[in-house]
Amino acid sequence: MPTSRVFIPQRPLMKVFNDEKQEWEWVNKWDLSEAENYGTITPILSSQAKPFSPEPIIAEIKAALHDFNDNDHIIAIGNPALLAWCVAIAAYFNQGYVTMLQWSSIERTYVAIEADLGMR
Repeated sequence: MPTSRVFIPQRPLMKVFNDEKQEWEWVNKWDLSEAENYGTITPILSSQAKPFSPEPIIAEIKAALHDFNDNDHIIAIGNPALLAWCVAIAAYFNQGYVTMLQWSSIERTYVAIEADLGMR
């Protein structure tokens, strides 16, 4: 069975001051350790990617998701346009089947939401 992956369209970063090093540094905005229960964290785009020049971004997304399959997931974080393109491209490569991970503040974990978009 293939290894499951959790694709991160765009990992948000934030700048924080590191008191020990006495300097500013970029760190992950959110702890994604709970998402690792679903597979290996696999970033798609850099945190600086912008949707205003789509062609190179879409090529990068296609390269990352070319083998997206039923065992994989996409986590709903990042720029909304970039997220939408990732889901559309993943669905294309997997005949319309996509599983998203959505954070549940009640459960305090990610919940898998499966969708068959009718392309099979």
